[in-house]
Amino acid sequence: MKLAILIFNILLTLVFAKQSVRVPRGTKSKDKPKNRRLKGGKDGKIGIPGVFEIKYKNRGHRKNCLGDDTLLYSCDDNEFVEANEVQIGNSLRTMTPHGTVCSDVYYKFSHLEQSDTLSFTLNGTESPLVFSDLHIVYIGRNFNERSPTLAKDVRIGDKLVTKEGPSKEVISVTPTMGGLVNILTFNPHLELKDGVIVSGYSIDETLNSILFAPFRMMYRTFGAKYTSYIIENTTFNALLREVDKYFSYSIDIIS
Repeated sequence: MKLAILIFNILLTLVFAKQSVRVPRGTKSKDKPKNRRLKGGKDGKIGIPGVFEIKYKNRGHRKNCLGDDTLLYSCDDNEFVEANEVQIGNSLRTMTPHGTVCSDVYYKFSHLEQSDTLSFTLNGTESPLVFSDLHIVYIGRNFNERSPTLAKDVRIGDKLVTKEGPSKEVISVTPTMGGLVNILTFNPHLELKDGVIVSGYSIDETLNSILFAPFRMMYRTFGAKYTSYIIENTTFNALLREVDKYFSYSIDIIS
């Protein structure tokens, strides 16, 4: 809880600090405060000169989300809806060891640009499933015996866990481009169309659970309306995009 409060306070501090810095109208370019973050074109560096600098290759940094047209089961509408239509405060059907439960959406973040994705065709499904390469899916015979696996590590012949009945075999994996959206519910095991169960998280479920604890705390404390207002606030949203960018660069560097 202390870590969650600390992260939340840091985020709010950055938001209000950014809002407080304004360049007066008419200020000449040479008089404006200089942004000390380095930009390097195709290849470059990020960091603060003299403090830390990281060289990177601009490969189009990775995103860690669901395809924006992924179908999720809405407990509010009693039908499957596209992920990009889901809002904070909506309730989605999720999976537990004891069966399905409806769980509130406490966080949503949509990527503006088209991104590298992986399209999975499963045996007995109507349409492909799309994920970023670092999104977590579940391989195994059933939910209780699931093995969290990064999408990029799934191979043809692997079987993805479903809500009930046999797992669905992967028959093809195709690199593609598409829109991505990050949707998090309090119970993070999302039900997709055709009963497939995947994680709401990417890279590492435990780490992400800790990182997003401030948003769960904010939702529980202030409710859906306020949480949605904060996340969709122009300044805060821009901050999230910066955090997402550097987080993705970090993943590129260590992978």
